[in-house]
Amino acid sequence: MTSSSAANATLRAVTYRITSATPEQLPLLATQLAGSLWNCREILSAPADSKNDATALVHRLRTKITSILQDRTIEGRWAAVVLVKATIEAGGVDFLSKSNAWVRSLLAILKRPDPSTTRCLAVIALTRIFTLTWDYSNLVREITTPALPGFISTCLANIKKERCPSTELNTVLEAFATLLPRHPTIFRTHEPQIEAVLNEVLSSGPTGPTLHHSQKLIGTAQRVRVLLHHCAPKQGAGEQWDRTFQATVRAVHTTCDRLFRGVNEDWGAVGGTHKSTDRAIFSANEAGLDSQDEASFGPWTGIFAGRDRLVNLVGILQSHLQTTTASAVALRVGSLIDAITRLMGTTTVSGLAGAKVNAEVSREEREALSTVIPNVHVATMSLVHALLRRLGYASASYAQSISELIVEVYRAEHFDDELKKAAYGCQSSLLRLFGPSLPRENIAELTSMIQGCCGDMMQSDASASHADGKLAGSQPVALKQAAISQHRDGLLTAANRLVSTFVTEVNPAFVPRKLRTQIERTAVLTRSKDVLLACVLNPARKEVGGRLQTSLVPLLAKEYPDTREVEAMLRPRLPPVVVQNPGGFEDADMDASDEGEPSEELSPAANGTNGHHPADDLLSALIQPSNPTSDREEQEELYSTTPPPQVEGSAQSAMTTGQTEAKKIVTPAKRAADPTSADLEASVKRRRGSPVAEAIAGGPASALPGPDAAAMKADVPVTVAAGQAQAVNGEDATVVAPSALNVPTQGIQESAAGAGPEGDVGSDDSDFEMPPLTMEPDTDPEDDEEAE
Repeated sequence: MTSSSAANATLRAVTYRITSATPEQLPLLATQLAGSLWNCREILSAPADSKNDATALVHRLRTKITSILQDRTIEGRWAAVVLVKATIEAGGVDFLSKSNAWVRSLLAILKRPDPSTTRCLAVIALTRIFTLTWDYSNLVREITTPALPGFISTCLANIKKERCPSTELNTVLEAFATLLPRHPTIFRTHEPQIEAVLNEVLSSGPTGPTLHHSQKLIGTAQRVRVLLHHCAPKQGAGEQWDRTFQATVRAVHTTCDRLFRGVNEDWGAVGGTHKSTDRAIFSANEAGLDSQDEASFGPWTGIFAGRDRLVNLVGILQSHLQTTTASAVALRVGSLIDAITRLMGTTTVSGLAGAKVNAEVSREEREALSTVIPNVHVATMSLVHALLRRLGYASASYAQSISELIVEVYRAEHFDDELKKAAYGCQSSLLRLFGPSLPRENIAELTSMIQGCCGDMMQSDASASHADGKLAGSQPVALKQAAISQHRDGLLTAANRLVSTFVTEVNPAFVPRKLRTQIERTAVLTRSKDVLLACVLNPARKEVGGRLQTSLVPLLAKEYPDTREVEAMLRPRLPPVVVQNPGGFEDADMDASDEGEPSEELSPAANGTNGHHPADDLLSALIQPSNPTSDREEQEELYSTTPPPQVEGSAQSAMTTGQTEAKKIVTPAKRAADPTSADLEASVKRRRGSPVAEAIAGGPASALPGPDAAAMKADVPVTVAAGQAQAVNGEDATVVAPSALNVPTQGIQESAAGAGPEGDVGSDDSDFEMPPLTMEPDTDPEDDEEAE
């Protein structure tokens, strides 16, 4: 069965199920039918003139969905909304261009007193239709532009009702956040109504929030509030964004003046905002604000209401950093860092210390302030994390001060798990950016935080072991321990990430030995793969005169033998590159006593490759040419772009002959027959690796390249070019050598004349010995007899 016939059969079955099912059965079949419609997208998205036999089926499906949208039952309308969205997504442009009637029916469903789930699905379906029209300007004019104003007004009317659930409000705000950047002129007329709704969500009432809103809803409201700057007319979006940002920062300081009145703050303003000195703030019976603040939020009263207001304002600042803007904006980093410093400068310890307590505030209020301060610090650290992610390395000027604030807050409030998790995340971001450049003093300040991470990792591991031990004995206890372990999973992840980042990014020489030992012990006991791998890849520096350090590689390989990281570290897949001696020539500096020893090259069987390595073909193609007969031609073409060496034909042959003779090995038999061979072998050893010396030793002085004898007497330097190709066993091997060496002629003449070993380059004490120009023995038989 072809794909088209299968799609026809599926579409026929879907249409039959929709037609034969009752309205009460449609909600149960809606999800299955929607999935089947996607399998028919080949037929649904085809043009009308090419559908042939399926045209009747498509028309029947469209008619049935249209009738269900106008059904009198709630179940039928709910299923119709699901089917409309699935059909338009599968049908493509053909169904989208004819969806005006469906859009009007969905808008009518929004105005009906249907359940909130139906209205949420209708909002999602309409938002999807509007976004699909963005790629077609004619469809935007025909569908989106006429229907969007009615959609916005209907949604605003629904969410203003007292019984509007939080899920519907969140769905509507998500739809606004999606559509507002693409249609700012349509949303501009509804901006005051949208802002009023957002203020109700974000601002708390006189004594606290009127309704409890989820963090997801609050985050969506903060994002929509920032996106409202798109509605500014005449290219004023950037200025509107800046005004909103500054107003939010001023509102943060205003709230801090009231909320932190029980503490004498050490904060000093540097960004143009100063602490309020109004005595009415301290004369009030309870902390609060009687009027609207700079962010257009209403009044509040009480420590907990002020906490909610301050956390929401900090969240709005975070949304300013995370939300895209309509145009380029100028971020006022100075005022933002000033607000962060004030928010993190007050801790629970300073709030309870007698020297920093304001006597005009009651003890109950100060205790309540110590209770809510960790929540403010958690929100502030989320803002710091967003700032670091947005600016990256551009935040180097204030990174050290922020790190010190985080460490100070951690030391004072490490009893709060949420604060520890936020502090670990911020410090990890700082270390990833500036860890390699931290000096020893700053690393020492992080000792307490790293030790706390190790303690949290050990405690989480002990809790997990205790829960596993109690699982068989008492199920309620096991469930309780499992809930606690699940609650601490985020903290364990953050601690694990901070320790591994610390070991990876910080200079190991600056880490105290005691702290490094604790990190390694914790990694082993908790079986943390990330920390173990970081410790192995970044070993501690060995102290001078210290004992041999123990490696963690065996423990890592035992705990995680199947992971890719450990496999790549222990068994790298780099194939061994074995370069064999071409043509049977052995190295000139090989000792004659090693001739009888076996070769160190591994056989194919020893390598475990069964005689063939996967990289052998590639290696042979790189080392040896495929066609030996054309090797010389290929090499000439390869080196055709380089300047030819300044060597005559006879000199070049002499150099090649000298190189070949210099590479011959002196066997014991040859050494016994020819006493001068030992001196020749030693000379070859000393001049090993010097192609000029090999070329000079290969022939008489007349074969040297360069000027004539008159020029040599004038001490003119001789330029000897290297880089010749020599034939070995019928194959060519390229000898790579320096392109040119300037050899002083005076040294050559002295070597030819048999100069003494003192004061010349050919002496035994010199690193670069100039060999004699003749290879004839210079000893007499009398000298040999005396030597014997």
